[in-house]
Amino acid sequence: MAVYTRQVLVNAPPNQVFRYCTSQTGFCQQFPFPVRWLTGTDHWQLGDILDFRYRVCGLWLRHRAEVEKHEWGALFTDTMRKGPYRTFRHTHRFEPSAGGTCMTDTIEFTTGLGALIDRLIGVPILKYTFRKRHEALSQVDWADVL
Repeated sequence: MAVYTRQVLVNAPPNQVFRYCTSQTGFCQQFPFPVRWLTGTDHWQLGDILDFRYRVCGLWLRHRAEVEKHEWGALFTDTMRKGPYRTFRHTHRFEPSAGGTCMTDTIEFTTGLGALIDRLIGVPILKYTFRKRHEALSQVDWADVL
């Protein structure tokens, strides 16, 4: 299984960033591909199912995940139940940092096509996706986010 980790410093307190990142609205604003939600609540809790489609290179891919860990303001983990990876577990950590929040994304994954494909295709896709997501988080006007 491959592991990809990326951090970003966000100019807002952890509780605010956590609430934003555990919502459909926040997700859609920071996800770099067009999204269509199929089911799910607006703000996620332990046990919630996140079910959506997203468009990449003209193809609609489906992703269904379950929130398996949820510690308010500190972290949550969602695990893919259906989607383009054989295994995909995403842990989001929110830690106080000077002037805001250090957010760390850790993804444990495998495409199911071997370590070489994970390294050559999976990791570059995750690098692109999370670079774009973190850029979007850095540009949020936190005064407008409740």
